[in-house]
Amino acid sequence: RSLLLGGALSAGAALAGLALAGLPGGGSMATAVTLGAAADEQTGRGVASAPPSTPPASPSAKPSTPASTAAIVWPKGAITPNPSKARGDIPSIYGDGCHLQAAATAPPNACAFGDTSAATTVVLLGDSHAAQWFPALDALGEKHGFKVLARTKSGCPAPDVSIFNRGLKRLYDECDTWRSAELAEIAKLHPALVVAAGTRTDSLVDRSTGSMIDRSRAPGEWQAGWTRTLQALAKAGVPVAVVRDTPWPGSDVAVCVSKHASNPAACDVGRDALDSPAYDVGMVKGIEGAHAVDLSDVICDADRCPATRGKYLVYRDSNHLTATFATALAPYLYRQLAPLLP
Repeated sequence: RSLLLGGALSAGAALAGLALAGLPGGGSMATAVTLGAAADEQTGRGVASAPPSTPPASPSAKPSTPASTAAIVWPKGAITPNPSKARGDIPSIYGDGCHLQAAATAPPNACAFGDTSAATTVVLLGDSHAAQWFPALDALGEKHGFKVLARTKSGCPAPDVSIFNRGLKRLYDECDTWRSAELAEIAKLHPALVVAAGTRTDSLVDRSTGSMIDRSRAPGEWQAGWTRTLQALAKAGVPVAVVRDTPWPGSDVAVCVSKHASNPAACDVGRDALDSPAYDVGMVKGIEGAHAVDLSDVICDADRCPATRGKYLVYRDSNHLTATFATALAPYLYRQLAPLLP
């Protein structure tokens, strides 16, 4: 089953890449998004389970939704983005060089967004699971008057860990170099807030030996990496909002929804698509200036993580949010960030 799934995902990615090449901004953008997605797909979590039961078909029956999000009414309409074009629904920083690819090690010269004239600065730090929040932060910066500096790199999460990159087949030392440079830049800039994220991988390297860490020890090293990053920011006196990682369905949701357009709920996954909060937001406890941001109960219901929210397609592939849905999440993200901003 693993081989069949891998073949299907590879074929789907290839077709999606061809489709991207025909879109505005295709070519280099298509290459960027393909590499950016693949670089981060190094988790050992596999494919999420199906939900425990299908959602109710009757309008009078209400799905099991946390009370905190029960009032959310998602707009209805045709699924957007179109699932056949979802792979191209990516943050703009993939096309303008502000989301760095594997070889890059230096912080970009500018990559300022939101309200670029504002005195308040927010830095977005991490891998593609940090970059997926860029559309929301960019919109919030324009609306609420803060500058957003994009500091993201494919396959390079915010926690201070050394990664064995399976695509490069070696230690991803460009990630370590870039992250160190970014933390130094942040300490110098002293922004009002760092918004940090990273999708957990078990493909880690022991810095003392240069050898791969046993998979059973990888979760502990990941947590230690978050502690190192958060302590570095605390030492610099820079507040940080750690964003809980978004669900990992593990199979291409956009392709699934394309096949089940009349019943996209067939592509829902169980809440085990969410990684444990112990591996990101749970690490802020006891660290000065570190805060947890968790939108899991907006993205997911109590018993499932839906493939669509109203008209919005949630995922562009097997694990990244569509830029359209990320933008729709901006008000819910701001509710949690606003108390941390001047």
